[in-house]
Amino acid sequence: MIRLSQEALLNGKDKIMVSAVVVSNNPDNLKNLISTLKNYSGEIVAVVDASSKFKDLVFVDNVKIIPSVSHNFAYLRNIGTYFAKGSYVFRCDDDEDFSEDLLRSLKEIKYGPEAYLVTVDATFTGITLNMWRRIIPKLTRKELTHFISQIHEYLPVKFQGGVKLPGNASNNSYTSWKHYWSKVLRFTSYESKVFKTFIFRLLFPVYNYFDKEGYKDRILGLEVLMASIIYAFLMLVRGTRYKEIKWISIREEVRGQLDRTSDSHEKEYLTYLVNRMDKNIIPEGSTETEECLQIMSGLRF
Repeated sequence: MIRLSQEALLNGKDKIMVSAVVVSNNPDNLKNLISTLKNYSGEIVAVVDASSKFKDLVFVDNVKIIPSVSHNFAYLRNIGTYFAKGSYVFRCDDDEDFSEDLLRSLKEIKYGPEAYLVTVDATFTGITLNMWRRIIPKLTRKELTHFISQIHEYLPVKFQGGVKLPGNASNNSYTSWKHYWSKVLRFTSYESKVFKTFIFRLLFPVYNYFDKEGYKDRILGLEVLMASIIYAFLMLVRGTRYKEIKWISIREEVRGQLDRTSDSHEKEYLTYLVNRMDKNIIPEGSTETEECLQIMSGLRF
């Protein structure tokens, strides 16, 4: 395990480039985020909705735009990571805000730990909820960064030697209950029909409510807890609409996506996945297999 102090890591020599990778389907949010990050990150890789709403945007030189027809967030983040040039990847959402001290620390990152940890707050109708506060590996070594979907995307790697960065990120999650239900009812995951995933999604909000003092969020905290429990049941039901996909047909699913996309970056990434499958490099049960299972999904209903 790496045992270096935060001060030594942030104040030493040999600083390296950080790539901010963001998934976006909102041009206005993306423009605001790029304006915030452009002075603090070596490059910005934005994987965006392939619809025409992004076509008129003009970006600075250190911004790479990759359009995709997919709605699977894990897959989209993996495309961005694949094309990132930095030694570390800074995972961003287009509706996030960052404190000044967190942004400044991005310019001082040194190569060392497997991950840098960041305190992330989340707001509901403009109110920061105690039960949604978490500390996560938000800045990770590129070679260790590969997302899979389990209703929400996550990193399956158990990072060692993480160093917590100063400041925090704030995710402007939901502006209203209408906004909440419109988002959570939009997507599901292949994993959501797995019983252990359902139990996790059912019990995790309860754990957060008590462990992170969600009861201090008053009536809103209780409402969010009940909504999260309902959400777990909805995801279970919706997940059953996925059909079991045999391993031999996964290649065809990925090739189908390859035929449909017109973006050169996405074609390159999908070709990379197909080549790995053709050489039997991706074993059944691996994170990349799970990614391939969901390439055709979103699931958008």
